[in-house]
Amino acid sequence: MLIAAAMGLAAVIALALFMWLVFRFDGGEVRAEVRKAFASGALVTNSGQLLDAQRGDYLFNDCLILQTLLLGRDNWRNSVINSTIYLSDSPCLNLRDEVTNQPQGTTTYQYSRYVFAARALSAPLLAAFGMDGTRGLLKAVNYALLVLTGIVTLCALATNSGPRTHPRTLYVAGLLCALAMLSVYRLEYYAQTLSHGFSELVIASFLLYSMTPANATKATGVPTAAIVLGVLTGCFELLTGPGLVAVGIAALLAHCAAPLESHPYRRAALAGFGCAAGILMALFWQQLLISLFSDSRPFYQFATHLAMRMQLHQFFPIPFEPQWATVENLHLYSPGEVIDSIRIALPLLAYGSPLAAQILFASSAVAVAAGPFCARREARPGCIIAAAVCLSLPAWYFAFSNHTVLHSLYMIRMAVLLPICAGISTLFVLAPESWMIVRATPWKASRD
Repeated sequence: MLIAAAMGLAAVIALALFMWLVFRFDGGEVRAEVRKAFASGALVTNSGQLLDAQRGDYLFNDCLILQTLLLGRDNWRNSVINSTIYLSDSPCLNLRDEVTNQPQGTTTYQYSRYVFAARALSAPLLAAFGMDGTRGLLKAVNYALLVLTGIVTLCALATNSGPRTHPRTLYVAGLLCALAMLSVYRLEYYAQTLSHGFSELVIASFLLYSMTPANATKATGVPTAAIVLGVLTGCFELLTGPGLVAVGIAALLAHCAAPLESHPYRRAALAGFGCAAGILMALFWQQLLISLFSDSRPFYQFATHLAMRMQLHQFFPIPFEPQWATVENLHLYSPGEVIDSIRIALPLLAYGSPLAAQILFASSAVAVAAGPFCARREARPGCIIAAAVCLSLPAWYFAFSNHTVLHSLYMIRMAVLLPICAGISTLFVLAPESWMIVRATPWKASRD
């Protein structure tokens, strides 16, 4: 927790300072690029645009990010610390009116739930490459990192050089992660969006890092790498999916990095807890920073909004702020409605095929459930850890039933963990014993 707190504080301070520099020296380039994006069709006023390979999925949050780059510039606190947006259900329409100097009849609002790192990186990228160029860059880098991860793992497995630095199971697990995100995951709909492309980039970078050669520091520092993953995820993500993916992948790869360790559950738990702690500490420091430098009440706003998402207002008298107390936001969705929202969104992961999505994820669930019963004793921990990661999915979906339904196309990204866990369970059930032997490395031999 201390390491996570220190890393989270450093990340948030660096983020705020960078954002201050961006706003101080920006001469209107972002406004000009946004205006060009609307003229060229890279941005459209329909903020609910779905399944658009050119613009990315669901422009609502992208337009909110762009609003925060343009509004509140008369006050450094409102532009850097306490993001300013229009309080409206049509953010892209408001954004177009803003950049074309049309009169606005919509009031502004201080959106103080996040000091969102994507704002800091989006501004200079937009000024340098424009909207289409920035999206293309995010997409290309995300795909390049995942493909490179696949190449590294295949080379290690084919040349049998991997076990000298990592156990074979780690390379197979890393390959499964990369293949799942490249094949059953409609990555382009997220990787090229300003609101989600950076968090996808964080996860892809962690996968590649995990496959690179080990040394004494790295072998004993897996939880530290997981904390870094969590801090960056907490800074870049809007809590709509990759947070759970990051925690799950960290726990799975930590176990696969040393499957014969005497305490396999402890290693996986440390990595998962470290990643989660990094996310939470990054969010905590963001809220504290906002509290210190603005007049808003971010902890109150964040807590009440979280309570709303968990439907706690059904049981306790929680005073919600007026802008969130709408019928839709406070509606208690039934388990059936949550399942329907997941079922409708699943084809987004399976490249548009409802039947393929249902078969893929149903068979994955069966494989994960069967793993602990079919695996040999020495391989059982890997199957149990995969099953535990999978159980976090329905727990999240139903705990945040409101969030699941309203943001199903974002939340469904977590389902990529199902085929990953299924593949890892199958690996531990079928793997020969030789795959589960960690060969002594020079640093380990000298230490022993």
